[in-house]
Formats: sequence, C-alpha cells, structure tokens
Amino acid sequence: MKNQEPTINFLIPDLIKNILDRTENPSGLGSYITSRIRELLGARLVILIQHTEDGPESHHHLLSVNPTSQKEKIDFHRIDKLAVLSHQYHQPMMVDQNENQGGLSELLAFLGGGTSLFVPLEYGNTRTGLLLIIDIAELTQLGSALVSLNTLSGVLALVIRNNQLHKTLETKVLERTAELKESLELLRNSEENFHRFLNESPLGIRIVTKEGETIYANATFLKMYGISSLEDFKNLSIFQRYTPESYQQHLERKTRRKIKPDSIEGYTVSINRTNGEIVHLDVLRKEILWNGIYQYQVIYQDITDRVQMLEKLTEAKMKAEESNRLKTAFMNNISHEIRTPLNGILGFGEIIVNEELDQKEKEHYLAVVNESSERLINTISDYMDISLLVSGNQEVYLGYFSVDTLLEEIYELYKPKCDSAKIDFLLTLDTLAQGLMIKSDSELIRKVFRHLIGNALKFTTTGEIEIGMRAYPLEIEFFVRDTGPGIHPEYQKFAFDFFTQEDVSASREHEGSGLGLAISKNIVELLGGHIEIESNKDKGSTVRFLLPLESTRNEAVDNKTTGNLPGKKLILIVEDETYNGKYIELLLKNAGFDTITVDNGLKAVETCVQNEKVELVLMDLKMPVLNGFEATKQIRVFRHNLPIIALSAYSQINEKEQAFKAGCNGYLLKPIKKELLLLKISQFLN
Repeated sequence: MKNQEPTINFLIPDLIKNILDRTENPSGLGSYITSRIRELLGARLVILIQHTEDGPESHHHLLSVNPTSQKEKIDFHRIDKLAVLSHQYHQPMMVDQNENQGGLSELLAFLGGGTSLFVPLEYGNTRTGLLLIIDIAELTQLGSALVSLNTLSGVLALVIRNNQLHKTLETKVLERTAELKESLELLRNSEENFHRFLNESPLGIRIVTKEGETIYANATFLKMYGISSLEDFKNLSIFQRYTPESYQQHLERKTRRKIKPDSIEGYTVSINRTNGEIVHLDVLRKEILWNGIYQYQVIYQDITDRVQMLEKLTEAKMKAEESNRLKTAFMNNISHEIRTPLNGILGFGEIIVNEELDQKEKEHYLAVVNESSERLINTISDYMDISLLVSGNQEVYLGYFSVDTLLEEIYELYKPKCDSAKIDFLLTLDTLAQGLMIKSDSELIRKVFRHLIGNALKFTTTGEIEIGMRAYPLEIEFFVRDTGPGIHPEYQKFAFDFFTQEDVSASREHEGSGLGLAISKNIVELLGGHIEIESNKDKGSTVRFLLPLESTRNEAVDNKTTGNLPGKKLILIVEDETYNGKYIELLLKNAGFDTITVDNGLKAVETCVQNEKVELVLMDLKMPVLNGFEATKQIRVFRHNLPIIALSAYSQINEKEQAFKAGCNGYLLKPIKKELLLLKISQFLN
C-alpha cells in the first residue's frame, strides 16, 4: 500500500473532526471507525468491543463489526474470553497466528487467522473497550500504524467512556424525570385529595390571619351561611353574620384574645343564614402553620339540630312541670270546688226539712241550696270544658244568628242576679250593627259571656256591669266591663292561665278555681279570635274579645224572645231518669204547658205517631230500648217539622253534631236551667 503512513496518520484528525457529530451515537461512531480502519489497512475483519462495569461485575458486548455480514458468524463466547484476556495488555500489539502470545493467537485463530492488530482501549486507568483488526493484507508501515492506533485508542476510549456516561446520565435523567413525574402526579393527587377532604368534610373550616382576614373557607363553612364563595363571605358585615347576642359574645372574645392571643378557644355561636334562618355552631379556634406562616384555624360544627332538640326537651320539661302544677292545682281545686257546694247542698238540705223553721227561713236555706247547686254545676261544666279544650275535642258548630238577640237573651238571663246584688246591669248595642247576623257558634259565645259576667259579679260589689258589642269592617267586638277592684298589672299577664288567681291564699275572699278566663281564651281562639284585658287597680276591668266577622243583614228578622210563652201547648218529655222527668214536668207546667212523659225512645215514636197535638219534643239522647238518636230519625219520617230539642249530659264526644245529623233542632246540656230551657222552647214555639 502506497503512502500508508500519511493515510493512517490522517485517521486521527479525521476522527477528531467527526467526533462531535457522533459522540451521542456510539454504534454509528463504531461503524465509522471500523469501516475506515478496514479500508486503510486492508483488513478482512474489524471488531470494536465495548467494556462496561456495573458494580463488581463487568460486561462486554459488540459495539461494531465490519463487514456487518460477519457479525452473526462470530462466537461471542470466545470474543468475551478474548476481551477478558485483553485486560492483561495496555498497549496496541501485533499478533501472529503462528506465534504463541499468551493465548491471544489461539483465541484470534477462530476469527480466521492471519496477521492481526490487538488494540486495548483505555482512558487513564479505565478500560472502556477493545479494537481487533483481523488478517491485515498490507503489512508494511505496521509500525507507524501501531503508533497511530495507540493514539487512536485513547481518543476512542474517551469517546466510548463519554458515551457510557452520557447513557448513564440519560438513564438517570429519564429515571429521575419519571420519578419527578410520579411525584408530581402524587402531589397533584394529594392536593386534590386534600382539597376534597377539606370541602367534603362535615366540619366547616376557616383560616384567619393574625389581622383577622379570612384567607380560606371550605364549602361546608360557606354552606352554613348559605353562600357560595369566599368573596361572598367577605362581603358580609360582622353584624350580618352574628345574632345580636352572639355579636356581644364576639366582642368579649376579642377582648380576651388581647391577653392570651395564642390560646386554644372553644365556644358556641349563633349565626344568620342569608335566607333568614339561625344556625347554631360549636367552634374550636387554634393556631396552626399555614403556607409557612402562623395563622388561626377555626373549625365549625353545626349543632342546630342538637340545640333545637335541647330547646324542645326544655320546652317539654317546662310543659311537664306545668302539667304537674296543673294536676296539683286541679286536684286541690276540684276537691275544694266540689266538696264546698256539696256541703252546702247536703247540710242545708237536711235543715230545710226541719218542721220548726218558718217559711222565710226555708226560702233562705233553699236559696243557699240553689246557689250551691249552681256552683257545683258550673264547676263540673268548667272541668268538662277544660278536658275538651285541652284534648282538642271541643267541637265548633257554625251558623248564622242575630247578635242583638243573643245579647238581649244574655242580658235577660243575668239581669235578676245583678238586681239581687244591687248592681246596675247595662246593655250597649252598636246602633250601626242592629239587625246584624253573624256566622259563629252562639253556644260557645254564651259560655264566654257566662264566665266573664260571672267574674264581674264575683268581684264587683258596687257600681255597674256593662255588656255590649261593636262592629268593625273585619271583626266584631264583644265586651264585659265592671267597676270592681281591677287587676294588678303584674298579674294581668297570667290572668288567662289555667288555675290562676290574683289572690291564691287560703283566706281569699272569693270562691272559684281560676278557670273562667282561661276557658274563655281557649274558646275565643278556637273561634278564630283573640281576647284581651284592660284593667286598672281599684278602677275596674274591661275584657273584650274580637271574632272574625262573617255577616249578613236581615232587617225583617226579629228573634227577640221575652219568655212570655203561649199556654196549653203539649210538650213530649222523653226521659228515662224519673227525677229528671219530674223536674222538667214541674218547670213546664208552672210555665203553662201541658206535658206527656215517656221513659224510652220507642214510646216517644209511638206517642208522636198517635198524638198529633204534640208540638215539641224534649229528647234525652241516652235511653233504653231505643236511644234518642234513633228515635229522632224515626219521628222525622212522618213529623218533618216537629221541633225536637236534644237533652244531653255529654255522654260521648261529638254528641251535639250527631244529634243535629239525626234531625234535632236544638241542644241543651244537663243539668237543665229553667231560664235557658224556656228561652229555647220559646224560640221554636213563637
């Protein structure tokens, strides 16, 4: 080969020139080296082996083979042995297959023999590979070639080493990048989980700076206020957030924090939701590190249900205590209010039969018996009313009636009592409301007047009592005014409570259980109205109750009854209790009526069929053979217009309603009062 030395020497600068383009592609660089060396030296085969170390272990692999077609024919096991043996040598050397050079010739023989060059690749003390140039055709200038290859071996070793470092670095970078990506994903998931944890927490969480600014609030906290964003919360003033009581407590906490700013606080607070609801919260406030800065974490738990339950329990406790108080008062009162009149009835009843008494004394004692009887009747009626009102079983029967007539009847009923007590009794009617027919329950209104007038009579010793009414566009007002001692202002707020009296001492001047105003209040409210009291101590009292006005006007109606009854009209008394029947007979005969008395419903039906002169029936509802309801139904089959007044002792709930459904025209409660009975009869017979 001509000019071999210059050509071989040119290999080094040529390699250096191309190294920058090929350092990141060692296999490409290896192909270039093996190809150029094979071309310049006329070698049959050039092999480039790379050596790597992984801890205590070392590995070899083929980096390049030229020509490449020979790569599959090479026994890598022998190549690996050759590479291991090469570690004994540190300089390029020529190997002849005919010479024994430490086993190299034998190992190279399998590659085809011939003169070969063995070039270890080292950088400093680091072995990076091996270059084998097999079966060189041009043997001249080999000395110069060895020198050039010695220089080349160092450069090539450096390139391979750098490539190894680059690969290692690249691997590390890829591994680190993967680790960072995984860490970033974990961090992102962690942040998402953290935010989800905060927002889905059942507790409200708020972060507040030392200066009092809210810098974070979770969704639960915002929901407690009924808002959707932190900005909405910041726009709420401190007065809007708190109830008045909680705002004062907030100011007190601020004062305490100036003394102990970093202490852990636990307290309750009531806040205003934007929809107007009040929410009760249990709060814990403590200092934490937030984004590297010490702030305050405030945790809120909604305890509204707990507070409301406690309020209900407290209310239930108060009701239970009130119930116990009422029960005790009931037992005390019922014992006193029943035993006292019974004592008068029984005691004076025995005295009346004494033949030594003159007529005036007997009349006096009889009046005492009557008064005691009436008191006993009123007491029993009051307790029955309480039972119906408290249990919610009091029925209301609405119907149109004349207000004028109702008040005139009440006036006529109580005028004798006022005259007897030497008290003026006045009736005041609104002239603009004359002829007014209102829709309400007249019997319940009568009952309210009974209690109010009874109270006025009880406490008024001189002066006057006035009853009356006034009509307004939407309401009608009834009132009872007296000139009695009045009610102390402190007592007025309790005046409508059950079993309540201003004087509760054992030595009180007036009898009574303190039920009148309480019953009146419950009845008025049942009718859809309200009741109020106006009183000045020692100047009298006025109790007025207002009912909703559903009215009509009938100028031609005149239902006023005077009690003047036409005589000799026949009334059928249906009563199975002998004494009750005799009592009613005497009342009616003294009033000028003829009577027939039967003791069961079947006889009542037969009498009405056989005797057309019967003009009115007083029907007891509870009787043997055939009760009053069934008897009334059968009478109605053939006597459509015959007035039938039911007599009842409240034997069952809804009895009044059932009586009217059966066909009764009126309804009276036992015991029967003479005045009410005659007024009721006159309404049907006039």
